[in-house]
Amino acid sequence: MVEYFKSLNKSRRMKVKYFSCDMNKTFIDMAKVYFPNAKIVIDRYYFIRQVYWALENVRKRIQKNMAAPLRKYYKRSKSLITKRKSKLPNDSKSALELMLEYSEDLRKAHFIKELFVNILEENSYSKQRQLLREWLLEVESSGIKEFKAAITAFRNNYSYILNGLKYRHISN
Repeated sequence: MVEYFKSLNKSRRMKVKYFSCDMNKTFIDMAKVYFPNAKIVIDRYYFIRQVYWALENVRKRIQKNMAAPLRKYYKRSKSLITKRKSKLPNDSKSALELMLEYSEDLRKAHFIKELFVNILEENSYSKQRQLLREWLLEVESSGIKEFKAAITAFRNNYSYILNGLKYRHISN
């Protein structure tokens, strides 16, 4: 990859406005060296999946301690937890509420996911920045260990994630 970037005409590299990538530090470091004028933008997919992975890991931890029939139900019903609550039909909302009654950690994790989706749906970038700061504090204070990796990823790439929110049309 380095050889490829080196082979590009330097004057053209200086004109690159955006560099979209995942949260891999190597890509970010290369962008800084070879495209110093570009805004580094973390593709939304990569930071959104951090939240959903954490939510899924909470669900998996909770269902491990359940009796087999209930464990199977939670596994088959995981889409109830991952879908936006407001988009669920009423009978599915009721089923979700019952699932969330089983575990405080699962309730918190679902709440954290819903708050995060609110950030994504917000049209004002300044409001998104504010909501993201508040969201990170909420996640950190939740005490849910499965969100530790997400917090680290968000903290390490904060400005690039903000760029992902601001320049939502930029994607790799």
